[in-house]
Amino acid sequence: MNIQLTSTKTLFLKLQPPQDNFIEQEEKFSFDYQVEFPESIKNKFIVVIKSLIEHKSGYHIDTIFLAEFKIDSDINEEFKNSKFPFVNAFAIAYPFFRAFIANTLVNCGLEVMYLPSVNFEAMYKKKKEKSV
Repeated sequence: MNIQLTSTKTLFLKLQPPQDNFIEQEEKFSFDYQVEFPESIKNKFIVVIKSLIEHKSGYHIDTIFLAEFKIDSDINEEFKNSKFPFVNAFAIAYPFFRAFIANTLVNCGLEVMYLPSVNFEAMYKKKKEKSV
């Protein structure tokens, strides 16, 4: 099976400046992700990353980031239930998301913030336990 990342894009980006009484604080980063399998396209799936970032300058960055993957055959239930879309595809998409955040901050004139590494396998197991 041949799987390819075909595109990444930002669906939503909100950058809020700090409040007037802001005192510099520690950076915070939280995110969640999901995988979507569009019914109209049988050989594509999308990894959706939703995040909220609190920059040490006080700016808040809220974003939804998409990574679209294409497969050389139709997606079946076995693939949908496998770890690939939830672990491997996310691991492929995440560096593009990290680069997007770093570039956006720099282009806004803010100090770059490098997002942490993520244990995708552990996240998958935790999400799976919650859904049971």
